[in-house]
Amino acid sequence: MKKYCTLLTAAALSIAFGASAFAQARDGEEAYPTPPEAKEKPGVKYGEWIRLPFENSQVYPGTRRDLNIYVPAEYDGKTPACVLVIQDGGGWHEDKIISNMIAAKEIPVMISVAITPGYVPGIRDPHAARQNRTYEYDTPSPRYADFVLKEVLPFVETLKTSDGRRIKLSKNGNDRMIAGFSSGAAAAFNAAWAYPEEFTKVMSGIGSYTGLRGSFENSTLVHKVETKPIRLWLQSGQDDMWTAFGDWWSANNAMVRALDFAGYDYKFSLGTGSHSGWHAVSVFPEAMRYFWKDWPNPIKPAKKSRNHFIQQLVPGDSNYDYAQIGKAAEGSMLVSDGEGGVFVSNKNGTQKIGADGRLSKISKKSLICVSADRNWLVQGDDGTLSVVTPKGDEVFSASEKIFANSAAAMKDGGFFVSGSKKKNREADSVWHIAPGGKTTIVDKNLKGATIGLCPNEDWLYTFESGTRRGFSSRVEEDNSVKFKQEFFFLHVPDEYDSTRASSVICDRSGITFVATTAGIQACDYNGRSTAIFPLPNREIPVSIAFGGDNMDTLYILTDKGSILIRKLNVQGASVLQTMPEIRVGAG
Repeated sequence: MKKYCTLLTAAALSIAFGASAFAQARDGEEAYPTPPEAKEKPGVKYGEWIRLPFENSQVYPGTRRDLNIYVPAEYDGKTPACVLVIQDGGGWHEDKIISNMIAAKEIPVMISVAITPGYVPGIRDPHAARQNRTYEYDTPSPRYADFVLKEVLPFVETLKTSDGRRIKLSKNGNDRMIAGFSSGAAAAFNAAWAYPEEFTKVMSGIGSYTGLRGSFENSTLVHKVETKPIRLWLQSGQDDMWTAFGDWWSANNAMVRALDFAGYDYKFSLGTGSHSGWHAVSVFPEAMRYFWKDWPNPIKPAKKSRNHFIQQLVPGDSNYDYAQIGKAAEGSMLVSDGEGGVFVSNKNGTQKIGADGRLSKISKKSLICVSADRNWLVQGDDGTLSVVTPKGDEVFSASEKIFANSAAAMKDGGFFVSGSKKKNREADSVWHIAPGGKTTIVDKNLKGATIGLCPNEDWLYTFESGTRRGFSSRVEEDNSVKFKQEFFFLHVPDEYDSTRASSVICDRSGITFVATTAGIQACDYNGRSTAIFPLPNREIPVSIAFGGDNMDTLYILTDKGSILIRKLNVQGASVLQTMPEIRVGAG
């Protein structure tokens, strides 16, 4: 059976750059000629355009825009086509290039869907509309991709050609490409970055990876996140824009360097041009051959990432090797026993995760932490914190009632605990509970605190879920804390206002793992986020723990209730182990 591809096109160049941009450009057709694939050829059948407005967006309420859809003659109306999505309404000579290259059997059958940026007209002055282009395109979030995937493409599939062929688009990300100029290129990258399983091919002309709305951070994230299954072609010119928002030429070079560092399959066309589309259009057919050269084979990284933390942490080359082993109820947390076992705890009691991934209830008590002598710190409904033996016999209770959300055990049998004095409130304080139960507050006025303890017990790590702050405090001999400072740097996705840090664990080398809205962020001993592990399907980690025979399996509870596991190259720290020596330079 034939397989067709849909091409979604970028917006029209006249919209992106203004009607006179090409006539005045120093890098016009003389420097970068229109490619022969963009001209009609004898014997080639050309398709038809479907042009219509689109005004019913829920993602961008109130916006108006146009869709320009090109359906090649070879599309039979039966087999889902590959897709090319283009920002700014088109402008790549996509109709002629698609049809000529299909006829030459260089690309699969595809439909292009070009989308203009949205605008919202005013009431009193309709001509002074609120223009949505930079908001939609330059914002490094999944919002624009959601708009394309959930609204535009389903709408396109309700349409028919003039001869009655219903449009059917492939749902396979390996059959989808997305392209754009300038901010439209940033939108293309943002879409594929957010959903690499939906868009695997990115054409970027004079990309705005600058300070328009935060796209400048993308090259940094490329260094820190495992290589995604995306193939890219970037184009830039030495005379590109240099404005208050940044330097386009250096920003594109920074992105290219990042892609090379991270092992991506990419090409880069560096020319002498300015901020115009001549150069990108001239290489577009070559790029199309590159994107579709081995289709339908899945795209793989060209080489390993040079990020030594990723190499250190993750075995092998796979970057989506999470395995789902079960589901947990809302409000659950993961707790390690320090010997390889992992529990799921919530207000209804505690379950143990078996080797087969099944959950078996072992106690009606809610486990918070396992102590150095293998006893349990458990939470009562009234805020009572008690240390009990595995059989349930009480050893001691904390002198204060605390509704805890995280805890870290110390070798002397005590604990640090974060929580609140009031039920159902965010954790605003940290306490030390000494063996025997004496409770002392060591930190307060926090915005949703969760804690971790460095395996050498010198440093208490406190993260605020309501901010992006992570603190380090020195643990004194009497277990008070001193010299607190904002020590950790964590990344926060544009669509969130905070990290929502909810769980903290350490490995024996001193790396700190934090569950955040960006994924699991691995921070070095100097507090820097060095590697980020986003979860499959854009789920967010809410609780993490080390387990497995060698304490080298990362257990992850997500906001959807999924329990995932992932094998790592490092060993999780445990209060039951000998204290490790951590020797790290200043960085």
